[in-house]
Amino acid sequence: MRTSTQSTAACSQFGGRVVRPKPVGSIPSSPNYQVTVRDRNCSELSISDSTDEAAVSKELVDSGVAVRSFATTKISLEDIHQGLP
Repeated sequence: MRTSTQSTAACSQFGGRVVRPKPVGSIPSSPNYQVTVRDRNCSELSISDSTDEAAVSKELVDSGVAVRSFATTKISLEDIHQGLP
């Protein structure tokens, strides 16, 4: 469940793109994304429209993060309303 800070961040990102990797290990900081949800089994990274998802995936793997799955989506109003990651 999102915290109020995460909900506020999501509202400001409506329509933006997010990457939802399922990592094994912690997600490092990067100028290519902002970590908006950090969870043991799933994370959410906010990326700009110009950021290449494949480059983000490669960066995670190159930094030693084992990624079990990787999905890119747009943030919807429903996600924000329901507080979904």
